[in-house]
Amino acid sequence: MADKIGETTASAAVIGEVVAASFNMLETRVEEMTNQAQHLSMDLSRHHARRRSSKSRTRARSLSDPSNTNCWYHTRFVNKARKCVKPRSFSENFKNR
Repeated sequence: MADKIGETTASAAVIGEVVAASFNMLETRVEEMTNQAQHLSMDLSRHHARRRSSKSRTRARSLSDPSNTNCWYHTRFVNKARKCVKPRSFSENFKNR
């Protein structure tokens, strides 16, 4: 009977060690994946910030372009412009309605 108790105790100890090792591996993997997600999130934020600033520079340049003879409203809203500031050379086909 004592032998059976000893075997059971030894088996339980081995199982406990395996479970602990598996848990540690999972914990390490979760930490790695969390770090990867944080890095991806930061990269994505930087990417969006670059795109946002690039778009605003492009838009600002096109609105202040001296070769652009349309008013700001027609440059911005094209044929949906309702307020126009002279001089205006926007096509008369798209006259304010």
